[in-house]
Amino acid sequence: MQIIKRAIQNLFRNNWLSIISILVMLLMLFSISFIFTLNKVGEKTLSSMEQKMDMGIYLEKQASLKKIDLLKQELQGLKFVDNINYYSPEESLAQFKKRHLNESLVQKSLDQIKENPLGATINLSFKDSSQYAKVTQILKKPEYKDIIQNKNFHDYKKIIGQFNNLTQKISLIGIIISLFFVLVAILVIFNTIKLGAISRKKEIKIMRLVGAKSQFIRAPFLIESSLYALIAWIINTGLLLTVAFYTKDYLQQFLGFNFNLYKYFTIEAIPFFIILLVFAILISIIGSSLAIKKYLKA
Repeated sequence: MQIIKRAIQNLFRNNWLSIISILVMLLMLFSISFIFTLNKVGEKTLSSMEQKMDMGIYLEKQASLKKIDLLKQELQGLKFVDNINYYSPEESLAQFKKRHLNESLVQKSLDQIKENPLGATINLSFKDSSQYAKVTQILKKPEYKDIIQNKNFHDYKKIIGQFNNLTQKISLIGIIISLFFVLVAILVIFNTIKLGAISRKKEIKIMRLVGAKSQFIRAPFLIESSLYALIAWIINTGLLLTVAFYTKDYLQQFLGFNFNLYKYFTIEAIPFFIILLVFAILISIIGSSLAIKKYLKA
């Protein structure tokens, strides 16, 4: 208890230095938390995009029903295909009109055309989006060349690739910023503990003369630096939970799928917050150990 008391006294003795150390530690924790949150949101967004993704295969108007049935059977035999929907030319036209219901030019153009300009459509949804290329290979077979008019897969693939690249670049920048704050945090804590040790230099010498062990002298400084980490961690966690709680509905609307960030933080992300606290304390101990090392020599 005496050691803890001395550590708390040191914390308040150099209050401005303590505040600066806590702020720097807070910036480090917040930047790491931001990267973690960004990666998780990106992962959930990508998963949602893949689940919503499908492939529309547009068939020629005069496509042979026999070949269409052959194609459907081959696609149904694929384990990674979740569902197959076939729409006749009439159903394809009805869906097209519905999608462009508010576009007067499209509706007028359709009214002027006496015949149905659309062929049948096959719509696929997938269990595993990474297998899309195998479907493309099937569609390139010579026997289906004369019945397939178009497919809408490649645009989806490009969008996912671009989104992945953007997320990776943002994460890389975040990691660089976090590493910068880690170094700054070590340096600031190092100087804070060093100044505290200098101010107590005579006291440390007296303790050494009366036979105090290095662990006993070091302990208050280590606890003091750990308190910086603990306080910064509490503030960081409180800020994240507060922001997540008040923005969860807006975030879900923005993302377009069900992802409760507050619920994720309070249930699934608990191991992350525990690791973050351990990491913060470790960084603090490293900085303080380096600072006090000189004054523990006999």
